[in-house]
Amino acid sequence: MATDFLLSYPQIQFTRGNSVDQRIRPDAELWINGQHFFVEVDTGQQSYSQVRRRQRFYASVSDLLLYVTASERRLQGLVRESGQVKEIALFTVLGRVIRDPHGEIWQDLQGKTVSLTGVVS
Repeated sequence: MATDFLLSYPQIQFTRGNSVDQRIRPDAELWINGQHFFVEVDTGQQSYSQVRRRQRFYASVSDLLLYVTASERRLQGLVRESGQVKEIALFTVLGRVIRDPHGEIWQDLQGKTVSLTGVVS
């Protein structure tokens, strides 16, 4: 899933694997016009309690956290369980990214949708 997501943005600089922030250990990090984003690819294998534990690593960051998941149902579950990252998290489904990577496909916890270019300062 991470590869499919990243291939949808060929012009964006990204890192993954051992090159990511070793304290937070996101699935990937990307930069758009100099703005940094953390990426978590959610396959649905982790329980929501595991997701919440993982979110604690993001408590001290101000960069946006992008969640990419496989289904609408899982997206809604992530939104419901992500109160501790409510100020920095955006959510989408991989299918949306593949169809329209530059569209308003990213949802915040209030349900507002934006494009990645719309959140870059």
